[in-house]
Amino acid sequence: MSTPKHILIIGATGLIGQPITTSLQATGDFSLSILTSSASSVSKKPILDNLAAQGIKIVVADVTSATDIERAFQGIDTIVCALGRPGIDLQIQLLEIAERTLNVKWFWPSEFGTDIEYDETSRDEPTHQAKLRVRKYVRENVKRLQVRYLVTGPYADTFIGLKAGGDLRAGGYDAVAKTATLEGDGSGKVSLTSMVDVGKLLAASVQRPEVGKERPLRVNSFTTTPKELLAEFEKQTGAKWEVTYTSVEEMKALEKELYAEKKPMAGALTLRRIWASGRTLYEKRDNELLPPVELTTQEEIVAAMIKKQTAQ
Repeated sequence: MSTPKHILIIGATGLIGQPITTSLQATGDFSLSILTSSASSVSKKPILDNLAAQGIKIVVADVTSATDIERAFQGIDTIVCALGRPGIDLQIQLLEIAERTLNVKWFWPSEFGTDIEYDETSRDEPTHQAKLRVRKYVRENVKRLQVRYLVTGPYADTFIGLKAGGDLRAGGYDAVAKTATLEGDGSGKVSLTSMVDVGKLLAASVQRPEVGKERPLRVNSFTTTPKELLAEFEKQTGAKWEVTYTSVEEMKALEKELYAEKKPMAGALTLRRIWASGRTLYEKRDNELLPPVELTTQEEIVAAMIKKQTAQ
């Protein structure tokens, strides 16, 4: 079976695109190109200059232009999308063009994060709708192209950060104030993946494209509980923290309130409620199906968050 060699990354300079690009480049196995907009070619010039200095080809194009995308796909065998939530629907046109561009063989959509088809309730979640449309398009229209999904669960970096939108009920850990708001009773397990590890696991998936043909791959860095995270924060800061709790029912009420007010953080509350409900857990993760990578530990992610917060 052939393997990916020439990869185009879309969204390479974004939040999750940067660790993905770093990890793919670090393998030394691939020739990389990234697609960036004309606006980003100016606003993110230092990042792009650094990537170009590493031998990565910079392609300036309009991701909404079929002509630009057709041109960008020439000579490429693999597409990796790292588009953020506002750009998820754009992948439908990208998939349509990739399907009819015969040199493109593989496509990894921007599926990193929460499992949008975890169970029967997933189809009704407002945060999942764009990704569900992409999966529906793939099932109904993609016949030749090999599409692979990598589901990582919540990003550990954002899960343990400051409270979403500053609302104390949203959950999170504040290393400066030594306060934490835990979801539920704090003992519910949650599967987390650091953003660095999302990049590593994606690169491992691309190195082994035959894996994940039948179903999405579900991977993570570690599984923990809010109370275990709190204990690690207290251990590393040498202090007892002030702790409050937000029940799932309280999260639902706050979520409804934020959607009614059209607040942008409503989606973050939806995701935190999903995570608190146990919908990141599986009997077995798929890490062992991929080439081995060194993953971030709970201790390391907590240490990094303390350093980041106390430096501000």
